[in-house]
Amino acid sequence: IPQSLQKLANLADKDGDPERAVTIAREAIDAWIRLYDEDHLQVALVKNELAGYLRNCGRHAESIEVAEEALPVLQKHNPAYAIQAKRSVAINLDRLGEDQRALNMLEEIYQDR
Repeated sequence: IPQSLQKLANLADKDGDPERAVTIAREAIDAWIRLYDEDHLQVALVKNELAGYLRNCGRHAESIEVAEEALPVLQKHNPAYAIQAKRSVAINLDRLGEDQRALNMLEEIYQDR
C-alpha cells in the first residue's frame, strides 16, 4: 500500500495537483513508518519527494523542514540521495531570500561530490 500511495502522489503532482500530492505523500510516509520505522531509507525518500511537492505548492519553508528531516537518513544510506535533498533545500532557501544559507548548502553539495 505505501508504494501505491507514493505512486499516486507522484501522479497527482504530475497532473498539476501538488496539494493533493502532499496529502497522499504524508499518508505514504505514515504507512512506511508503520511497516518499518522513522529512520528507514524508504521513509526518507518519500519525505524528499514530499519536499518537492511542497516546493511546487510554494510552501518553501515547510519544504526545507521536511527535506532537512530526511537528510541524515539519506546521507547514511546513499550520499547521492542526500545531494539531491540538499539541492532542494538550497533552491528553497534561495526562493525565501536566504542567500547565504543557500550558498552554504551549495558549498556542502560541492564538497560532498
